[in-house]
Amino acid sequence: SDTYEHIYNADLVITKGSTTGIEAVAMEKPVIILNLTQYPDPVDHVKDGVALGVNKPSDLKPTIQTLLNDDSILKKRRKKFIYDNLYKIDGKSSKRVAAEINKFIGENK
Repeated sequence: SDTYEHIYNADLVITKGSTTGIEAVAMEKPVIILNLTQYPDPVDHVKDGVALGVNKPSDLKPTIQTLLNDDSILKKRRKKFIYDNLYKIDGKSSKRVAAEINKFIGENK
């Protein structure tokens, strides 16, 4: 199945340290980082303010309810996070990469 389609259709995304977290942020979906281990989160999404962290099973349901009712706590930081980490979500990344490669090739001739 198509992960992007699932994220697109989801009301929120729960993950631990997968790339689906950043993909969900890029699609402006609320994200929960579920980490029930004793180890630190493998991603910085909670620290960056674009996801809520859940470290106890009893916190999962209220966190889901909070985000389904109002994810403005995360929405505020998403745009800046997307710009700082993903630059633009405009479908033109391949053109920008190709232009940089061509520029690099031209400079090294």
